[in-house]
Amino acid sequence: MKSRKAVITILGIAGKKDEKAKYSYNGESREYHNVFDLILKNYSCDIVPIFTPEAKEHNQNLLNLSDEIFENGYEINSTDFDEIFAIFDAIICDYDEIVVDVSHGFRHLSILMIVDLIIQNFADTNKIKEILFTKELERNKSYEIIDLKYYLDISNLAFIISAFDDNFTVASHIKVSRNSKFDATNLIKAMQNFSDNLLGLNIGNLLDSKSALLAELEHAKNIVAIKNQVRILISNINKMTDFDGKKYYQTYAKLAQIMYEKNYLFQSVALLFESMRMYVKSYLKNNQNTKNIIIKMQDKVSRLNQKPPYKNYSYDMYDLLMKLRYIEISEIDNFDENFAKLAKTAKRFDLSSDELKTIIKSYPRFYDFQYYSKKQKKMKKGNLYDRVDAFRNDLAHVRTKTNYLNIKNQVADFLSKYNKIIMEHKV
Repeated sequence: MKSRKAVITILGIAGKKDEKAKYSYNGESREYHNVFDLILKNYSCDIVPIFTPEAKEHNQNLLNLSDEIFENGYEINSTDFDEIFAIFDAIICDYDEIVVDVSHGFRHLSILMIVDLIIQNFADTNKIKEILFTKELERNKSYEIIDLKYYLDISNLAFIISAFDDNFTVASHIKVSRNSKFDATNLIKAMQNFSDNLLGLNIGNLLDSKSALLAELEHAKNIVAIKNQVRILISNINKMTDFDGKKYYQTYAKLAQIMYEKNYLFQSVALLFESMRMYVKSYLKNNQNTKNIIIKMQDKVSRLNQKPPYKNYSYDMYDLLMKLRYIEISEIDNFDENFAKLAKTAKRFDLSSDELKTIIKSYPRFYDFQYYSKKQKKMKKGNLYDRVDAFRNDLAHVRTKTNYLNIKNQVADFLSKYNKIIMEHKV
């Protein structure tokens, strides 16, 4: 089916009967009375003029036109903006391809048309083929017809970059067409890949996708109209992913805070949970009594990871370390009974009963706290890690019945308590 194409032109009152000017268009320079004259002589598709009674009369007399030329057009009240918008929308929706001429007409009409095109271009960049505008070379004598479509696409790209900087997602409903000056395809793909890794908590691939994204953004800096916006995004990405010199628990804690600030609460809690586990491992590795035991476990993890079924045994290591929090030093004498429950996991890391006892004796108890139970009317022992774990599970399984603000306040409380711990007990 052949697509329907139209040229929408806003008529003004430019041009004199006895005068013509040179117009450079599509590599040719010819004389015309005005741009409407150029359009009528260069386009064979539907011509849709938009005009006030005054503009219609002027052009009809100037170009010796019959009423038939205006039958496909629309007469407007130049002060009724709602009607003008409705007309613009109706014309654009009625065609598959459009060329828009904003060279003439009252200035506010051209601006209104540009605004409507920005809105329309969000959804379908391929429909709008050209936006014709007159660049004056010599007053009343020489003009160049330039195409503003490129800048319309750049406005779309600017919106996508702004949204990405705000929430790390790609506004996929906003389209950017390819053009000879800049093709945003690879940039948008790189943004999407970075977003997928960050929001999917694929931290292992995050830095690789960051490198690819920064490379594409460096190309985008060549677009003058969005240069500063791109620089800001590059700076924000570098700040967010500045993990040099940081341990894993610090990296995850930083990302948990960022996710919280961007209102990705589940991702924030998930990262906090992992950071708390990593912190215990780092603390024990920093302790002279347990350092070699943790190194031994890490070495075993590396070897196990290289064998089928090629799973990440780091999680098993963290699980074992976190289970030891339930065993108090006072229970060491009865440890063999507790050790039986942990034997399978401990054996995987070649840990002896004495080594597990050593870990328990040095175990960080920073997550423990006391609280008053109104129900039982007495002080009870709580654990920050257990609370974060339970909260994370509730969010993951949609079991929480509280409102969004309460959830956010709870996450903020978790982050505050944890950040205080790791600041007071740096490892």
